[in-house]
Amino acid sequence: MDPTSTGPGTTALLRRALAQYPERTAFRWDNGALSYRAVDERIGRMQAVYAASGLGRGARVALLSSNHADAWCAAQAAMASGMGTSWLF
Repeated sequence: MDPTSTGPGTTALLRRALAQYPERTAFRWDNGALSYRAVDERIGRMQAVYAASGLGRGARVALLSSNHADAWCAAQAAMASGMGTSWLF
């Protein structure tokens, strides 16, 4: 059996981690914060936007952003939807 194809994938592990402690702080910045629950909800909303835009499994998404929680959530939403990501610097 191939060990790279067994067990939960990264999206399942992420969802499990976010659900385990929903009230804990996942991201904090000068004027705000996001809880694990808020991050999970944000990722779900971003997945819905991708889907409504016609993007799905196999699509490629380029991300150009500063170091911010929304950028990380956008990448996770893309990966959870089966899309590839590329960071533009």
